[in-house]
This record gives sequence, structure tokens and C-alpha cells, in this order.
Amino acid sequence: MDGAFIVLVIILIILLVVFITYSILSMLKYREATSIKFEVLQPCQPDFSTLEDISTVECCYINNTITNEKYVKNLNMVVSTQPTYYVDVCKQLCRSGFSVKNQSCVNINEQTNFSECIDKLKPIDCKGSVPVAYSGITYYYPKSFTNASCENKGKCSI
Repeated sequence: MDGAFIVLVIILIILLVVFITYSILSMLKYREATSIKFEVLQPCQPDFSTLEDISTVECCYINNTITNEKYVKNLNMVVSTQPTYYVDVCKQLCRSGFSVKNQSCVNINEQTNFSECIDKLKPIDCKGSVPVAYSGITYYYPKSFTNASCENKGKCSI
């Protein structure tokens, strides 16, 4: 065989290896850039010192039935042991209506209170609802604003 032919074959093999390596790296880079990334968030664990202690607050009676809900005057909020989606709580401040499409109050004059509520209750770097109070070892979550649903109060059964 001719020496020039051998050099040509070696150069073609090197180019083929470079081309295959470049193609594989390009595909991996594209796949990484377009792949769906899942972020695992932990349940919300609040700073206990920031929560309202409601151990002595009476429970709400609704239709003459005791509930686990409590009205917390300092928060102007009814709280419950059952988490509620924070937007559902905050949109109650939109007395003229809530735009699901825009995620805002219909009446712009009500938007400030709604936005402040969202800032306060929206989970950050965690999943689920953010507790705002506790009684013993039980967390309480926002349920509604004002005490309209909790005008009758009494001793909790638990």
C-alpha cells in the first residue's frame, strides 16, 4: 500500500471520530436544554417563633356545631387545621370579584390588600400551605378573613 493512502485513511478515521463525538455532545447539550426539570419541594416548615399562639382562643360554632376553626383577632382571620389554597383565602379580599384569568381583583382599589395577602401567605421554596398559628402541636392555616363565619364561639372539644 501506498504511504499517502494510509495517511488519508488515518485522517478520515480521525475526522469520523471527531464528527461522531461532536454529534453526541451536541445531542446531549440539546437534550439537557430541552428536558423537563422536576424540582422537589419540601412541605412548608414555618419559623415557629413567627406563628400566633392560639391555645386559649375559643373555637367557632357554625350552625350550633363546634368546629376546629378559630378567629384570630391579631390576624383578623379565621384559621383552621385544614390547609386552604392561599389564593382562595386572599381572593376573599376582592369584594367586587376576582379575575381568575388575571389572578387579580376586578376592582383595582382592592388589589393592594389582595397583593399583600398573597405576599404573606404564598409558599416560598416549599409546597403546601403556610401555617399562621398553632395550638399545642397543631398548626392552623388561613381559611377566611374577618370573623363573619365565626360570630359564635365556645370551648373547643379537643
